[in-house]
Amino acid sequence: MWQLEVDLPTPCEPGIYEFTYEADQVNCKALVQQQLARGISREAASRDLESIAKGLMNAAAVSHAAADQCAHYATLIDAVTYVNWKGSSGRKDRLVNNTRQRASRDREWLLYPKDPMPDGPGFSARFMMNRYLHVYGCYRVRPTP
Repeated sequence: MWQLEVDLPTPCEPGIYEFTYEADQVNCKALVQQQLARGISREAASRDLESIAKGLMNAAAVSHAAADQCAHYATLIDAVTYVNWKGSSGRKDRLVNNTRQRASRDREWLLYPKDPMPDGPGFSARFMMNRYLHVYGCYRVRPTP
């Protein structure tokens, strides 16, 4: 689970914050090193390559982030503020009220990566690791016995 801690710029509309960031592996490097070490240990003990493969993929992502010198773009949306500002605007009141209630309960914010796609139209859905992004916690679903 991830936590994003960024100084918000002035909103371009109520609840809408656009920002620019640079890729940076600083907050992910230690986690990936731990994953890779666990994968190596599991592979040595059981010949299970799955853990080491995941660690290697994450290590490649860290390496990519370290080499990335591009500016990246994203939009943060404070769902409660945005829905309160937009109101129903012709939408069903029940849907808007449910959205407002659940977004308030969950303190919901939405992250929308906005790097342009290489072929031109649309945006990439990737949010690059960066200095504002921190590991909040690691959880694993345990199989039921």
